[in-house]
Amino acid sequence: MTTDQPTGPDEGPRVAHYTRRTPSAETLRDQMLDLVLQHERETIAARALAGDPNPTDSDPLEWVYTISTQWEQHRGDPDARAAHLDKLADELTLDDIRALRIAGETAQAVTPRVVLAEADHGKSVAQIAGEVGLTESRVYGALREERARRVEAAADAARAAVPSSHGPLAEFTQALAEVARLVADMPDDEPTRPAAEQALADLRAAALVPPVGEYRLSTRRTDDRP
Repeated sequence: MTTDQPTGPDEGPRVAHYTRRTPSAETLRDQMLDLVLQHERETIAARALAGDPNPTDSDPLEWVYTISTQWEQHRGDPDARAAHLDKLADELTLDDIRALRIAGETAQAVTPRVVLAEADHGKSVAQIAGEVGLTESRVYGALREERARRVEAAADAARAAVPSSHGPLAEFTQALAEVARLVADMPDDEPTRPAAEQALADLRAAALVPPVGEYRLSTRRTDDRP
């Protein structure tokens, strides 16, 4: 063919060049995405077979957040809330309603524990009230309730460990020290503090042991007592 013959003294035969077609960037992206999704599906299946209760690492409260968020978004709009309830009525079963009701009761019961834990980590009452959606007075009430519960639980443990006349004091002394610490952590104006101090005094009298530790019980140090 003429295209293969030299056309000049310095030219060799012409060679036909063929450009190999490569996948477009979009095609490569789709292929990589398919591989990633396939790997995720295989990983989820393997974890499920191994007994993982949450193989997808999904938030177990995600649907609760969805329901509550949508409810809050429609605050002040009765028609929108009615439509939201109609939609939920079509989606939820009686088992779902039961689970939500029990979850609500559980959330109410655990609130004082969570509130005190957040307060112990430095959050103010105003911060806690804003985040949990309660009034500040309710937060103060939850704090009082949980402090009293902790003292009573520690006192019960100490009562169970009260030694006999010949029994060991180590377990009781440790439990008594925990009661004293909890009482000392209570604010001076805590309404339940007098009862907590009385419980501590009764425990000390029951075992006929001296005050434990350096904890402040009121305005005096425990080691200043006669």
